[in-house]
Amino acid sequence: MSYLILECAASYAVALDEEGRFVRVPNLGYEVGQEVDDVVIFDEGQLLAFEARKVRRTRRRVGLIAAAACLVVAVIAGGVVWRLPIGTVYMRINPEVSMEVNRFDRVVDVEGENADGEALVSGFSFYGRTIDDVSDDLANRAEEQGYLKEGGTIELTVESGDEEWKTATEDRLVIELEVHLDHRVVVEGSGAPVGGSPGDDDLDDADDWDDDGFDDLDDDEDDGVAPVPPETDTAPAPNPPAPQAPQAIDDDEDDDDGWDDDDDDGDDDDDDGDDNDD
Repeated sequence: MSYLILECAASYAVALDEEGRFVRVPNLGYEVGQEVDDVVIFDEGQLLAFEARKVRRTRRRVGLIAAAACLVVAVIAGGVVWRLPIGTVYMRINPEVSMEVNRFDRVVDVEGENADGEALVSGFSFYGRTIDDVSDDLANRAEEQGYLKEGGTIELTVESGDEEWKTATEDRLVIELEVHLDHRVVVEGSGAPVGGSPGDDDLDDADDWDDDGFDDLDDDEDDGVAPVPPETDTAPAPNPPAPQAPQAIDDDEDDDDGWDDDDDDGDDDDDDGDDNDD
């Protein structure tokens, strides 16, 4: 049977046999890690419980150290991810405030972008709170400090490299603030058109030009609607007179030409304008 020397003392050594047992053997100049085939066991067949417990404690200690190291790494990595912002939300009233948000929608930093913004966020508790709650509380503070009045406007702009998160966050915050403030103010996102009017591509002017490309065609034709004919100062040409139906010839009446209009008898005796009746 082979033995693996695990520990060496002055007069004895601890070896591990092939069956996983720890035995005490005389130290014949062994070294830790050495494999030997023939040894003299002090207590034949008896497991060295003390040495076994010692090895188990060592293994357990190593396992705990490894687990603690993994936990430390996880905490550090989690802290980095927590602090790393995924985007920035700008709120403009008269004060302008920027809020950095992590991927968990938690605010990790708030700064005033102008003097009023610095006054608005002074002493404000924000760290680790959701962006929805922070936005609502900042709007309330703006009302309390007289910056935001009924009928006023809040402009929201979200900047992020994640377009999906950017769009979803901006749309959600617009609705959140409108509901929170009972629609007393107007909340606009960066996607809203200026003045609330449609763009030039969506609304055609009352001219004969295409507003998109100036191409002699009205925008309505591009949109699948029949174009409106252009106005002109030239009067349209009059319509030609309608053709008149020919009048029927009356065979029973003679005209005053001295001839009998009746082709059958050739007699002009009945003609009112007879040349022989003077």
